[in-house]
This record gives sequence, C-alpha cells and structure tokens, in this order.
Amino acid sequence: HYQRITYDNCPDTECFTVCEYKRQRNVILESDLRILNYAYFLNEVNYVGRFSDVDMLICDEADMLEHQLSNFINLNISEHQLKSIGAFPPKYKTTVSKYAIIEWKEWAGRTTQKIGIKLAPILSSLNSFNKENMDSDDHKELQYLMKQKNKLATLNFKLKLFLKHVDNTWIREEKRTQYGIVHNFTLTWLTQEITKQYFLRHITGKLVLISATFPPMQVLAKTLGVEYSNIEYMELESSFPSKNKPIHLQPVGPLSYKEYDKHIDKVL
Repeated sequence: HYQRITYDNCPDTECFTVCEYKRQRNVILESDLRILNYAYFLNEVNYVGRFSDVDMLICDEADMLEHQLSNFINLNISEHQLKSIGAFPPKYKTTVSKYAIIEWKEWAGRTTQKIGIKLAPILSSLNSFNKENMDSDDHKELQYLMKQKNKLATLNFKLKLFLKHVDNTWIREEKRTQYGIVHNFTLTWLTQEITKQYFLRHITGKLVLISATFPPMQVLAKTLGVEYSNIEYMELESSFPSKNKPIHLQPVGPLSYKEYDKHIDKVL
C-alpha cells in the first residue's frame, strides 16, 4: 500500500498511527546535521518554511546552485496542462515587441484565474470528503482528488512567480516531447532580489559553497545574483594526483541530427 503512495496522490490521512513521511521529516528537523538535495530544500523553505533559519548552510557541488535556483523560478507548462484548464499559450514568442511582457503577464493572470475555477470544485469535494470508514474506492477517489489539487496548486505557484519576476531578459522556447509541446520560460540571470527572497533570507548564519569547478569569483557573483564584495574565497590544491585523472580527447565525428547515423557506430 505505502509503495503506491507518492506526494501527488497522498490522501493526507493518518497512515494507521502517523504519516511515515512526516515522521521521518521530524527526525531530520530535530537533528543538528541535515543533508538535503537542492530541490527539496528550496521547495521546503519557500512553501512550508520548516528548514528555514539555518545557522550554517554548506552547499556541495555549488557550481550547480545557479541552475537549481533558476529551475525553481522558471516556468515550464505543457499544451496538455493548458488545455486541461481551458487555456492557450501566449501570443508573443520573444520579448522583442514592447507589448510582449504585457501580453505574457496578462496571459499568466488569465491562466491563474482559470486554475482557480478548476481548483474550486476539487477543494470543495476534499473539504466535504468523509475520511472515516473509507473503502478502497473511496481511497482511490481521494487520492485522485489530491493529485489534481497538488498539480494545480503547484502550477498556480509557478505562474505567480512568473508574474512577479518576468521581464524582457526572459527567454521563451517551445520543445516537442513525447508528451506534446512544452512552453519553457527561462530567466537569463538571477537577480539579487530573487536570490535573497528565495534562498539567502532562509540562512541566518554563514553560507559555504564548495565546488571543484567554480568560475571566476566575479562571474560567480553575477550568476548567483550576489555582491562580489560579500564573497570570501579560498582555493585549495587538489589532493588527487593528476596522473590518476587523465582526459583523453578522441574526436570521431559530429553527432548532429543529420550526421548522427553516420558516426554513432564510431562513438560506440
């Protein structure tokens, strides 16, 4: 039973005595040392706030921090999602036109309204659901409603982030996937406002960034949206002998779409 339960379909009822996920999370919250991945940390501190106000945050592989923060803000919405709420993608594909950002924001506002209309009867059904003495069909119905609620609520949150931060530095791309077209709205640079609001303000003490592949500090400050003067930098020699980490470059041919079939055998 528990193996089939995920975040999307958890009915948020008592698992006999206590929710195992919440029990394990409380164990972590009571610990002096906690190890979380970036995506979980950002979602927790910005949705629930349970892991906020840390005295020291150590970020390993911190060269990926910009990517993780950007992913938290970026908006990816599929044609299927839009159709399910009766919405359409925005008209402008670039920000070249002076009306593009206005139209993108109006589109996002209309879409959040449509999500609200779609969400209302689901919330009503959940509020009136009798969670006592449920049979298997009741469990399935409750899990389905929770899944729909969580998907719509997450999309609504991302659209509100988009509305708040989108400007003419954002890029829109359309990607064709096996599930249909996905519209990706991506910010070009992290700003100090975004970094502070969704990351730095949750740290009350020191922030330690560790990586073997940092760019120059001026570039790091720019990509993370922080002041260069606030960074203290220490570079350490690698303890691994260079002879044990050789890089072998053997060009065998291009792997572009047109050339792929000609050269893939050489690569393999």
